[in-house]
Amino acid sequence: MAAASKRQAARPRAESDSPAHAWAPPAPGSPVASPVAAESFLGDLGFGLTDAGTWRRPGESDAGPPPQLLLEVEGHEEGRGHTWYVLGCSLEEARGARRTWKVRRRLAQLRDVLHGSARDALGGDLYGELFARTPFASRGAPAGTTERLRAWCKTLAKCINDGKAPPMLVALTLQFLQVPAALEEDAAQGGAGAPPAAAGVHVKSDTAPVV
Repeated sequence: MAAASKRQAARPRAESDSPAHAWAPPAPGSPVASPVAAESFLGDLGFGLTDAGTWRRPGESDAGPPPQLLLEVEGHEEGRGHTWYVLGCSLEEARGARRTWKVRRRLAQLRDVLHGSARDALGGDLYGELFARTPFASRGAPAGTTERLRAWCKTLAKCINDGKAPPMLVALTLQFLQVPAALEEDAAQGGAGAPPAAAGVHVKSDTAPVV
């Protein structure tokens, strides 16, 4: 009986066990701790850069279209005294390989990390121009918060897909969303050919640590 309890305690907890995955701000050694680290992290995901802070333009060397991010706020749920927003994510490369996953985040996390980083990285003027029609959700989560988050996240994804977001913002966004290291086609084959997981990025949403 004691052995069974010990095995149960050691079992990796699935996403259904908890409304949220563990997430912490970037630390030294994480994929976005520095521009150089972010460049390597993004390169493994199929993004082309000429240096740590500059996107490779189509026509430069063998540069192709960058991966396209889909970020959809699917709804929200209550758990452990908080509201958690369910984010459906997809990252598709030009050759058709795709990663799909889901994470759950609190409004405060979305505001402090994604919203705050977007404003800092884009600057007040450009941010105001790009997000003029999709302002971020108000504090306190009043009625309509999910709809505002949905519209804001779609604008962020469009900003990334159009190449208007700098590499550091894209790297931080994908780390915050816990992008899987393995492509769907690789996962179906047991991970053969998948790029190595970058430090600080959880490989599978259903096996990531939870809080």
